[in-house]
Amino acid sequence: MLFFVIVLFGGIYYLKLSFSEGKIIPPKSVESFLLVPDLLKDKELTSIGIVENYYYDSEDGPKPLIIGVKILTIEEEEVIKNHIREYFLRNGFKEDGKQELKKGQQKIFVVVERTGKDGWLVDIDLSEYFSGVTEF
Repeated sequence: MLFFVIVLFGGIYYLKLSFSEGKIIPPKSVESFLLVPDLLKDKELTSIGIVENYYYDSEDGPKPLIIGVKILTIEEEEVIKNHIREYFLRNGFKEDGKQELKKGQQKIFVVVERTGKDGWLVDIDLSEYFSGVTEF
């Protein structure tokens, strides 16, 4: 009986999270375990800096599911971009010529912004369509 109650409440909690709009997710949290794919939590990707947070925005009509990570780093901009590009290419993504990487229904978009004299904020978005939309 206790197992059933735990599974029921766990399922309800997961559904509530998965339909969230614009949720900021702290690293090493239950939400990051449930909602953020390993692809974005991989130490190989995040080794360029410190993970500030993850974020999650559920799919809604023509808007895709967006899961992302924000990383603070002091690496040089070109080093950051090359590191991220090579990581996703090794994980089966292909370049689409628009500074984006694509794999099936998934698309990666990266923004690198200066955060001061020596720092950078890296924003990596993973977009994915599930409901029959075949093109971005």
